[in-house]
Amino acid sequence: MGWERRRKKDFYYRSQRTGNQVRKVYLGGGEIARQAAAKDAATKARRAADQAALAELQAKLAGLDGLANEAQQGAELLTEAALLAIGFREHRGEWRLRRD
Repeated sequence: MGWERRRKKDFYYRSQRTGNQVRKVYLGGGEIARQAAAKDAATKARRAADQAALAELQAKLAGLDGLANEAQQGAELLTEAALLAIGFREHRGEWRLRRD
């Protein structure tokens, strides 16, 4: 929530979630409230930095994920070619040896 002005004075409230409900917790308007606000701002900044680092890591891994998918598709294609070459056939997703 943050700071709210009431009757020309500022008061600090913190949002607190309990299940599906969100309620405001009154923390005052003095030094304790300023410390709580500073602590909340630092926590928010740390979370934003963590989110940015996670997004950067996911972007780096997306390229590797594409390479892994290509390698998997290539391996599946080679396996299928090898099975066909030695006389197997695919029947409903299973590879079976032909009975000639």
